[in-house]
Amino acid sequence: DPDGEIVFYRWNFGDGSGEILDPNPSHTYQKEGTYIVTLTVIDNNGTSDTKTTEVEISKGKIKNTPPISNPGGPYSGNINEPIQFDASGSYDPDGEIVEYTWDFGDGSVGYGVNPTHSYSKSGIFEVKLTVKDDDGKASSSTTYVKISEKKKTPGFDTTIIIFALLITSLISLMRKR
Repeated sequence: DPDGEIVFYRWNFGDGSGEILDPNPSHTYQKEGTYIVTLTVIDNNGTSDTKTTEVEISKGKIKNTPPISNPGGPYSGNINEPIQFDASGSYDPDGEIVEYTWDFGDGSVGYGVNPTHSYSKSGIFEVKLTVKDDDGKASSSTTYVKISEKKKTPGFDTTIIIFALLITSLISLMRKR
């Protein structure tokens, strides 16, 4: 302003988002289209001026950031018992994850955020999670699962055998007397 100082700024970006009272605003349009942008300024003498311009917004190719894969873990369990896996720590910084693929390390594959899987043999298996986002980018990461043989506790059959041996031993001892 050649004869004073601008003391008031009012921006209208033409998309119904409301007015912004800032000398250097930033604005993000939510939809493609042509918009009329209006700036009204008032100086310290009360003089105002309004300028308009037309802007056209179109979808540009924005660089897609790959999603972050987080398979959780490490996990552990026993043979033939289901283990629940958890990928809820995975995320996509600029969109959403649309596909979760698990490689359980034993030739089996699973899908989804929280799949369950049972292993038929003991060992340590590398588990790989691959996530894909809504723009087609993918990333993978791994964790491990340790599968143990289930420890057998003496059951009813073992108790009967021990009891029968005890009775037989007692009868033998009684006969020897």
